[in-house]
Amino acid sequence: MDACDRLLASPLFTGMEQFSDAFLARHEFLRGSNNWVRDPLHQWSRQWEYPFVASALKAHLGPNPRILDTGSGITFFPYHLAGLLPGARISCVDLDPTLPALFDRVKATEPTAAQVSFHPSNIASLPFPAGEFDALYCISVLEHTGRYEDVLAEFVRVLRPGGIALITFDVALDDVSEIDPDEAELLLAAMESQFAVLGNRAPLSSRIDSPDVLTAARAVERNPALLPWRWPFLSLVKAAFRSRRWPTVWRKNLTVYCAALKRP
Repeated sequence: MDACDRLLASPLFTGMEQFSDAFLARHEFLRGSNNWVRDPLHQWSRQWEYPFVASALKAHLGPNPRILDTGSGITFFPYHLAGLLPGARISCVDLDPTLPALFDRVKATEPTAAQVSFHPSNIASLPFPAGEFDALYCISVLEHTGRYEDVLAEFVRVLRPGGIALITFDVALDDVSEIDPDEAELLLAAMESQFAVLGNRAPLSSRIDSPDVLTAARAVERNPALLPWRWPFLSLVKAAFRSRRWPTVWRKNLTVYCAALKRP
């Protein structure tokens, strides 16, 4: 939480926030679309995940990079990256059938739209040749696929040798949401079997048990608008029904894990 507070006061975040606010003002129709939330940046985990991905891409990539956004939805983020990274070309992939028309509407007026393309596809079977990309990112999507190995193998295939993969995923702290800490360890093991980890990777359990870890519950104590769920208790009940488990808390609660990886 302390690191998140410092991030929110940083030029990295404030510049991203200004771009996001202006993007939504230019494309007000996105607020009423099937987009995940009305204002993606102002969500408890995204305000950490987007800067994590942006700063890692900036640190590891040279000019004119090819970047893949997997499970993209439609947000300000690839357009922001197009301005942040010189000559970047960003391919967005998602299966949502409503997205092509929305991308077309954004393309008509967005200044960096020529650098962003959309490809309707399943991320477990990507429509690109091997070694196409210098980097990819996958923001809180992989934990919902149930096909970690297949998806990760596709990520390896489309990245060039030495390419960067930035993967974030939610970890349930309520024992019913996707995915619980044991499943998260399996996902991390699958990631580490395919990629080299950049930096040091502390055990997941030590991070989750930290008294200062960023969680949905702690974030919402500061700002209730940061929750993506309109009815958190109902969302918890639905998650319990899907998982066939009994929640250990009475408020839906998650933390988020962010990994920077390198293709061998």
